[in-house]
Amino acid sequence: RWAYLPVMESARSYSNITNPYGLLRSPWNTDNTPYVMRHNATLWSFADGNTEFPTCSNFKTAAEYDWIGTMFNRLNGELHGPVHLMIGGHWGWSEKWREYMVSVSETDGFLLFAKFLWRQGFIHTPDYCSSDTPQSECTTHCPDEVKDGMNASEILKVAGAHRLIEADPYWDSLSTYGHTHEDLLDALCSIGHPGEMFSSAAPYDPIFWPLHGTAERFMGLMRVSKARGLATFSEKWGYAHNTYNPSDTDTYCDWSGIDQTNSFERPTCIRQSCSGHREDDTLPFEGLWSGQSGLYTNSEFYEFSSPLNDDMPYMYDSLEYWAGCGDMLSDDDDE
Repeated sequence: RWAYLPVMESARSYSNITNPYGLLRSPWNTDNTPYVMRHNATLWSFADGNTEFPTCSNFKTAAEYDWIGTMFNRLNGELHGPVHLMIGGHWGWSEKWREYMVSVSETDGFLLFAKFLWRQGFIHTPDYCSSDTPQSECTTHCPDEVKDGMNASEILKVAGAHRLIEADPYWDSLSTYGHTHEDLLDALCSIGHPGEMFSSAAPYDPIFWPLHGTAERFMGLMRVSKARGLATFSEKWGYAHNTYNPSDTDTYCDWSGIDQTNSFERPTCIRQSCSGHREDDTLPFEGLWSGQSGLYTNSEFYEFSSPLNDDMPYMYDSLEYWAGCGDMLSDDDDE
């Protein structure tokens, strides 16, 4: 039903962020296929090692947290993240990695860490690839100039690989399957290709919309429940960075001082929330509804989007009852 959904082509006049072929997708995703892509495996791991979508019990557990920062963390993670990975997938690594990837099972960390290498300035993308450039000649890479004389092991250490991809099997199994740190860095630098759902282009995929609507509906349920005295939690703005992993590095890389004439200079990266995530950061969205008169901060948008706000231009048909789950705040164990 959803075959051949188009990705915007010749998008440079629409956005300053495109891939080298001018497609409106992540710059590091050099896939030249002009359609929304999916794969049922993440580097040969079917459904990224997941056996089910987020369950009713997952949401009911999240409803017991006492701070929205923890709820945000769970919404970003187990309550919706696996769906992005299971549907998007990741492919494009050499066949020689198959046995190794099957042995480590959960393989999403490799794309996530490759993106972190890109944000740190190690991975470079071609500036431009013509439509007839073979995909094999339009790939990401790590130039020698950004390595500052470091070998692969040193780069992986500086970039935080051992802290972010921390499970021992990832590292202990490399030599077992005939791979070295140099091999791993080369593979990471070439990135491969994800489906749209495993990238910032996820809104192209139709499943993105009911998935994110479910997250909003859950927060609506919690806010109404609090107003009725059925739930107690703090709405102090924040996010629970209680882990340090490839999808939540809590790291900000400052590119503002980079000399654009030196394309191999890397940014300064520090542990800090990115601009746009803080309570008083301004969101860039205009025209969200007819009565919008200016830009909103995160806190202002949070207040406006409350289901208790009569000016909200839409509402969900129900909050407490979820088909398949029953009463979301009950003790039932429906899945």
